[in-house]
Amino acid sequence: MHRLVVLLAAAAFTTSIFAGGTDEDIINDEREKMCTDRNTSVDLDGCGPGRYFATMYIYNETNRTCHELPESICIRGPENGVFFDVFTCAITCTGGKGPESCFLGPHEPANSETCEVKERMWYDSTNSCEPNRAWFYNASSEECEVYGTCRDPQKFPEGVNGFFHSFFCGKYCGRFNVNNKNGSRNRSDRVNCTGEPPVRCSPEEEDDGWTRYYYNASVQQCQMYKACEDSWPKGLKSMNYFATNRSCQLECGNYTESQNEPEVAARDDLNDDDYFLDIH
Repeated sequence: MHRLVVLLAAAAFTTSIFAGGTDEDIINDEREKMCTDRNTSVDLDGCGPGRYFATMYIYNETNRTCHELPESICIRGPENGVFFDVFTCAITCTGGKGPESCFLGPHEPANSETCEVKERMWYDSTNSCEPNRAWFYNASSEECEVYGTCRDPQKFPEGVNGFFHSFFCGKYCGRFNVNNKNGSRNRSDRVNCTGEPPVRCSPEEEDDGWTRYYYNASVQQCQMYKACEDSWPKGLKSMNYFATNRSCQLECGNYTESQNEPEVAARDDLNDDDYFLDIH
């Protein structure tokens, strides 16, 4: 069994970020600190019944983008600095900026209905010259769409608009659109601290929802809710929607309230039941 090691936050943030005026440099520094305190351990022994290994994403402080971990890890929540999809990573860590590749055309599409030279996928034992099926993200329709390629889409590199399955297309590009693709590090174009939280689950749907947070301006607190993200509205630009309580406090509330939360970098026994997903 892994041993839980809790590191208390190094020091209290003595001055409220939001007192008197907003210092964007401090906010951006705190956002980066929050996103680089993470646990990316594989967690092999702790991945028990009801949990599974998944492709996950983290924030890269060198190029200030979100990118895929090189190997699958046991799923965990974004409070651990690891994200199930690029969108939740981006709105938490990069000011909401989407991957540029999601707004390009499909990667290496076939020029015709047959391939003169075809890279066969591992399960393809036929002599067919028909192109392999792949998916790309259409930012205008905000949908992953199928196309043909003579390449093996399972070997596509990260950072191109081409995927071997629509599921991974959605994880990388989903919910980005022409209105929000550039994000906004000063929050003015992407955060609405007084709006209704998007895609709130009905009571019957809550067991299948994701744990998210919104800022309740009437009580001046960040509050948890369940989000059913399959019904995400198209064209959404600014929103009252956060992957973690700390992110909500930073963007809308008083971040000093979360300064005494335990850090997660030394934890390798995480078990978050809110992040199960049934993939059909």
